[in-house]
Amino acid sequence: MSKRLAWRCRDIQQQRDKQDIYNSKEWKQLREAKLQRQPLCEMCQEEGRKQGVKRGYVRSATCVHHIVPIETATTKEEMWRLAIGCGLSGLMSLCRPCHNKIHNDAGYHTKEAVQERKQSAFERWKAKQQRQQPPTDGDAPT
Repeated sequence: MSKRLAWRCRDIQQQRDKQDIYNSKEWKQLREAKLQRQPLCEMCQEEGRKQGVKRGYVRSATCVHHIVPIETATTKEEMWRLAIGCGLSGLMSLCRPCHNKIHNDAGYHTKEAVQERKQSAFERWKAKQQRQQPPTDGDAPT
């Protein structure tokens, strides 16, 4: 299998795993609980406190952000643990602009970051394939 195809397969599987999480009953309940507990954007509120504004403009939260990105997981089980197992303390209630700012500032979606994750995923896949290969006749013990 070519490198490019291996990366693409890994990306597709990771997207499917992520969608399974976001479509799950557990995630929907956790997300709703976070938005009910913290209905205002936490970043807007923090910015207001930093600027000394007591009653600044704070947007309603519409997004729930994972503090530790679930894309950093290497397995589906780890992805579930990061997404659901973190509980409310591992999440932030944010408005859409603040959520986008976090992802853009972190550089997680830059071309270089994506390529780096793809390379890392390919190396893990390649190592796994090598471990799973049966020994050839020349490798058999005598």
